[in-house]
Amino acid sequence: MTKINNYEELVAERIRLQNELKKQKSFFKAEINEVKTKLEPIGDVISFLGIFRGKNTANPSLLKTGVSMGIDLLVRDKLSKANWVIRALIPAVLKGISNQIIKKKMPSTKMVE
Repeated sequence: MTKINNYEELVAERIRLQNELKKQKSFFKAEINEVKTKLEPIGDVISFLGIFRGKNTANPSLLKTGVSMGIDLLVRDKLSKANWVIRALIPAVLKGISNQIIKKKMPSTKMVE
């Protein structure tokens, strides 16, 4: 970088830096869009399965709680020798699938105020 000696050089350096900033912003936007397009199939699969959604706190269900505890108890013994990724992933997937099945089978109930 050269030393700035007068106002015109300062203005020219400012314009150069602003142009460089615009280039970097467009580069990052392009990179983010590329990552989004690459991850889109994964998002489609997750939304199709309906897992990894937030818990519905408006309608807590004893059946859902029981199924969740049952999955924890049954699967924990079967997967005790598996690696940690499988021990974490399989129960989460089973709980998500079972919650979706329960939600489809059970009629929706309205909360009484």
